[in-house]
Amino acid sequence: MDYKKQMDTIITYNSKVEILYSELSKKLGISYHTMLVLFSIKKSEPCTQKMIVNECLLSKQTVNSIVKDLQNKGYVTLKNGRNQKEKNIEYTETGKIFCNEITSKIESLEERVLKQVGYKECELLANEIKKFAEIFEEELKHYE
Repeated sequence: MDYKKQMDTIITYNSKVEILYSELSKKLGISYHTMLVLFSIKKSEPCTQKMIVNECLLSKQTVNSIVKDLQNKGYVTLKNGRNQKEKNIEYTETGKIFCNEITSKIESLEERVLKQVGYKECELLANEIKKFAEIFEEELKHYE
């Protein structure tokens, strides 16, 4: 088997999906990174910038800039967390509306795509990606 060719194909299509999400976010008037942050906050509200950095694999500076922009627009508030340095990010009522408008459009498109691909195929794809990630993670532990 040509594993190099298979890996190239996986990376190519993974990148293609990321590019498509970037194009989608632009059509919705936000950046790709802002889209990631919006979903991250929605998923784990309240959350911290550190949580977003870890989940989205964005730099601290990028997350900080996006959160400040969302705060300046009145979409999020920062509240004291477990210590003075940590701040919990929460949506304001206006932010919840904004987030839901954006995320519902994305989720609607995703649902249409997934329906066309088919339930069994999507389940298989998700399971195989999970398996790949778990094996890669295990191999990485032993990598020198």
